[in-house]
Amino acid sequence: SPPGVVSAPPAPPATAAAAAASIKLSLGRVAASRAGAGVGVGGDGSAGPSKVPKVAVKLLCPVAQPLHSPSDPAPTPFISTKGARCLVLDNDETTGAYQLGSLLFSMFLNLCATHPPVDLFVDNYLKKGGARPGLVQLIQTAAELKANGRIDHIVVWTAASNRNGWVTFLSQCLERLSGVAPGTIDRVLTCEHSSKRHRTGRVIKDLRLITTDTSNIVMVDDKPAFVQHGRVIQVNEYNQHVPIEALVEGMPCSEENKHVARRALVQDQLVNPPSAEDQRGDTELFQVAHMLRKLF
Repeated sequence: SPPGVVSAPPAPPATAAAAAASIKLSLGRVAASRAGAGVGVGGDGSAGPSKVPKVAVKLLCPVAQPLHSPSDPAPTPFISTKGARCLVLDNDETTGAYQLGSLLFSMFLNLCATHPPVDLFVDNYLKKGGARPGLVQLIQTAAELKANGRIDHIVVWTAASNRNGWVTFLSQCLERLSGVAPGTIDRVLTCEHSSKRHRTGRVIKDLRLITTDTSNIVMVDDKPAFVQHGRVIQVNEYNQHVPIEALVEGMPCSEENKHVARRALVQDQLVNPPSAEDQRGDTELFQVAHMLRKLF
């Protein structure tokens, strides 16, 4: 799907068995995404332990190959072959903990034939810890800089799939949460746009895919080892657990389909045990928002 376009929701499953199969597929995608997100990296980008030491929020300027190296040609950019002032935000574990949110979204699509209401998702998932503390201030700061002509584009770039519309739905919810105008996040890049892969299978975010001249791009990411050709503000992983049992019980579907959803949630939590760390006091995105005023 092109950036900013939400895919049409799939037709409702004909039976609970079909719904269960569909949710199982969704669980597989969520589990695969989590498995990738939980792999730490060494200094050379190699796979390492899932637990990595805490780092200070800091601006990194990775050493990159020359822009037009024959061995690493610049891709055709989505925004411009020239420079543009862009803030690029990673999603998962950077701006929030969205794993169970994406599962809930898949449940709604497959079992209720609709996505969750935006206000429901904002009030009962993002505000309950799904959104990282300071995210509202970060997006509001970026929107202010954009309105004042100091930023040209606010971009979300995630390794997650947007095949079912999840990433654009989440971007719309983040705008609603932050109280900024729809379209403030004006570009969405996902795994469907990302052809470059590390040997571990992870998406490599070559910032030249946004603009060929990346001198005015700043990305915020918890895994800077997988970002190339640009500056990165490194933050630690955010994995706050947000229970969704009550949201599952409130889904507008049959009791039979709710049973499918309950089983899917239990299965997911067995495969991906919730984090026990309470990160509600996290301050890193507040620091990032302050840094943006100096960088743009």
